[in-house]
Amino acid sequence: SVLSKTTYTKGKSLGIFTTSGYCACSSCSGTNTLTYSGTVPQADHTISADLTVLPLGTKVFIGDIVYTVEDMGSGVDGNLIDIFYATHEDAWNHGLQEQEVFLAENIDKPPAKEKDYQPKYRLITFSFLMKRYSGKIHP
Repeated sequence: SVLSKTTYTKGKSLGIFTTSGYCACSSCSGTNTLTYSGTVPQADHTISADLTVLPLGTKVFIGDIVYTVEDMGSGVDGNLIDIFYATHEDAWNHGLQEQEVFLAENIDKPPAKEKDYQPKYRLITFSFLMKRYSGKIHP
C-alpha cells in the first residue's frame, strides 16, 4: 500500500507568538533524548509549547511549515513556542522572532469543533470531589 501524506491548510489565526529554537544538545535539552510525548524530536516537525495554550498533538502552521506540539519546557509559557532544529547552530540562528501562528486543518476531513482543541484532561478540584461524593464519605 502507498502511504499518502496528509495535506493541511491554514485555519484560524491563533495570534502572535514569540518563537525560539532548540536542539537535542545538552545545552538545550539537558539529558532528554525524547520529547515530553515520548517521540524522537524532528526538525521541521516538533515544537515545544505551553500545553495549556497548545495541547500535545496540536498541529500549527508557522510560516509555511506544519509543526506538531510534542514537547514542553520549563521556560515555555503562554504565547511562546520553541521550534526543534537538527543543529545547535540552526537553533541559535533562529533567535527570538514574533510570528503569527495558524491552526493547521486537515483538508481531507472536516475541521474539528472548537472544543476539540482544549486540553483533554482537567484538574479536578477538591470542592468538585466533595460535591460529587458528598454523602458517600464515611465518618
